[in-house]
Amino acid sequence: MKKILLMIAVTLFLTSCINEDFENMKLDLDNLDPFVEMTAPTKEGYITIIKSDTFIICQTDTPIKYLFPKGKEPKISYVEKSKDYQNGGIDISTFHFVASFEDTKNGDNDYNDFIAFITVNTKQTGQYNNYQNLEIYVQPLACGAANSTNLKFGIKFNNGKIWMASNNVRQDFFNGTPGFINVYNDEVAPWNNTNVIYPTNDTDHIKRCIYGPFAEGNNGNLNPNYRINPFVINGNDTIFLAIFNHNLETENYNNVVNTKGYPLGVATADLYHWPLEKIHIKDCYPNFNNWINGSDQILDIGNYNSSKTFYTPYKIIRYNPEGLNWTNSSAPAYISY
Repeated sequence: MKKILLMIAVTLFLTSCINEDFENMKLDLDNLDPFVEMTAPTKEGYITIIKSDTFIICQTDTPIKYLFPKGKEPKISYVEKSKDYQNGGIDISTFHFVASFEDTKNGDNDYNDFIAFITVNTKQTGQYNNYQNLEIYVQPLACGAANSTNLKFGIKFNNGKIWMASNNVRQDFFNGTPGFINVYNDEVAPWNNTNVIYPTNDTDHIKRCIYGPFAEGNNGNLNPNYRINPFVINGNDTIFLAIFNHNLETENYNNVVNTKGYPLGVATADLYHWPLEKIHIKDCYPNFNNWINGSDQILDIGNYNSSKTFYTPYKIIRYNPEGLNWTNSSAPAYISY
């Protein structure tokens, strides 16, 4: 009888824990989006140029909506149109973000199992510049997954199509380099016994894709095709970033949030010092939990524990991968709209 009562008590306890975890999972995914939508102001005869710090986010001559990093103030300037612009068009917008993944739903929450810096350029195309392409560049930054873990990486687009950038992240993005990569500040190069950063800001490591063409303009709304969903696959688990409140995420909530109410991946739209191996992200960023539960609108990535985070990401990140010499590299993947 005691055994039966004990089993009932354990069952009730586990049910209570499961229910509690389920309630904790109800995150507001919009809150985890690192961008806000803004509308570009315009002046007749001029191109509007909008920057975040020193980086151009948007340039246009129409009042389009674009994505801008949360917590930042846009710097707006105007440049007189040139004949080249009138004949050839310009880039519409550029945005960058860092995608950081856990490789399992029961991970250590250091969000460094695979980290990538993603650049998205929106280009005008077509005879009358009335269509757009997305040019996407994925630069690997770090790999904290075990050698035995075979992670795949891809991006799902708004129309449901998928670019599988890699079927083996370590092999394809890091040239098969074993061990932990850029997740310790005291990594030592075996050839000269000095601290080293594994460099990835070149055409040997960065993957690229062109998606489109799709029609520009959407009655003044943000073009939904600008929204992309990076993901990793580990075995039977597909793990998406907790950004952009798409149908994709509402239909597959368990692929975005683990049973403890933490996202399985996070995105940041600025220079980001990621956690070192086995360091919980909440111990690196004091307001992480408040951001997750919605008390804080943004993750304050400027306030971090430097002793627990990777301290030199700026030495790795390439903000303008389109400026690299791609002549002798393989052609980009093409995903038609």
